[in-house]
Amino acid sequence: LFFSNLWPKPHVLKKVEKYIEDSFGNTPYAAVHLRDLEGSCPPRMRRVQYNGYTCSPNKKSSTHIFQSLLPDAQQLPWFVASDHQNKYATNSYLPEGLFFKGYCMSKSHECALIDFEISARANFFIGVYASSASRTIAKMREYRQTRLGIFYPSILHWDVNHTWNNFNSSWLNSV
Repeated sequence: LFFSNLWPKPHVLKKVEKYIEDSFGNTPYAAVHLRDLEGSCPPRMRRVQYNGYTCSPNKKSSTHIFQSLLPDAQQLPWFVASDHQNKYATNSYLPEGLFFKGYCMSKSHECALIDFEISARANFFIGVYASSASRTIAKMREYRQTRLGIFYPSILHWDVNHTWNNFNSSWLNSV
């Protein structure tokens, strides 16, 4: 219940809605949260028995995950929420990857909140299990589902042997 009632302030929500309307309209989109955690992401992931594949995945890795899980689906445009610590990963989404570049209030976390909310509304989301922000986005997506169309479960870790059954077999059976 907590995550279904977690909403940003109205002025942040207005920027999010304008960005989504201008960038995607009603078209489904994917989001990826790039979070390197000051270089500590791979060791943190290994501590919980996950590889570091989703620590700031480059576009090739994100596309591979998407196509592995949804081989017949049309590729979606990518929104990128990034801490900009891993320049290689961030730059791999250019030129077509979409980043929020609007004005944010100085000395605030407004840009991070905007990235957070745009990601939470994506139809497909890849995040970082070691990031509390990614896990919160995943929970918000699960409880709120604010976009129209198919809403796929969030991917917070990845192994090449995974299938949809590894993520949510009850979701698979309901489609």
